[in-house]
Amino acid sequence: MPFTVVALLTVWLHGMKVEHAVHAWRDSCKAIKNPTIALLFAVTIVSIFRGTGIVDHALNPHGYPSMPIAMAQAIAGLVGAAWPVAAPFVGGVGSFITGSNTVSNLLFAEFQWGVATQLGFREDIIIAAQVVGGAMGNMICIQISSP
Repeated sequence: MPFTVVALLTVWLHGMKVEHAVHAWRDSCKAIKNPTIALLFAVTIVSIFRGTGIVDHALNPHGYPSMPIAMAQAIAGLVGAAWPVAAPFVGGVGSFITGSNTVSNLLFAEFQWGVATQLGFREDIIIAAQVVGGAMGNMICIQISSP
């Protein structure tokens, strides 16, 4: 919301003509349309992924863990003490695929926390490795932008 106010004030502060301001707003809306659609779907999928472990007996009668925690339990048994080396790669793959470090962190932070808890590592260090790996993956991901 503050950005909208600043954008409107900028039109007035710079003395822009109305038609130039309308053109700029139209171009901006066109530019953010596709990323907004992609982000809405990505956040929705992440919410479903993380919300699978709801405690409500009607929704989860067997008390299954959420998908990230179930994955963490399986991976902890496979990787073991080598997890701190592998954790940044999970963040990197997540941001490479999604194109966003933020979405990678939304998607894999609970998973990383679960693996760290299962293996007895400090959770904050493993989450930091996730974030750093996500930043590295974001540097090499392919961003498709519209002209």
